[in-house]
Amino acid sequence: GYLAADYLIRSGNKQIVCVTEDSSDLQFIERTAGFKRALAAAGVELGSNSVIKGECSFDFGYQMINDHRGILDEIDAIFAEADIIALGMMDALKDLGMRVPEDIRIMGYDDIDFGHMYRPRLSTVHQPREEMVRRGCEHLVKLMNSPSLKGELQEVVLPELVIRQSC
Repeated sequence: GYLAADYLIRSGNKQIVCVTEDSSDLQFIERTAGFKRALAAAGVELGSNSVIKGECSFDFGYQMINDHRGILDEIDAIFAEADIIALGMMDALKDLGMRVPEDIRIMGYDDIDFGHMYRPRLSTVHQPREEMVRRGCEHLVKLMNSPSLKGELQEVVLPELVIRQSC
């Protein structure tokens, strides 16, 4: 969340909305916290509509845009905490005659395959899933080969920005 918001801020955006899943799932809580930290670090005020919660789906992304038409002229970027939400929002914006990224920039999260096929191509935060799986398997092998191994085997695998046409 921090990477996405920081990029949008450095690109000149000041009125950024974060759209997240309304759940207690740690990944969404941490993405939102990162978003808020980036705004605070840049001195960008968190408005009353800065975080919008709903479900993690294309239909929610589409409906969210329609439900919040009144704020679309006031914002210049949206960070969707899941690519599928971002794609639904882009579809709704297109139906309203708004252009991405000219009228509003969209940043997703997950780097799903469909995101780079959609038009405009979705900018996103890439989670290196293959690397995470590889490291997880290596840890499992270590545990199986060394039953006396104790303690946590935990590594942080950093995400990275993938900037495409939507930003």
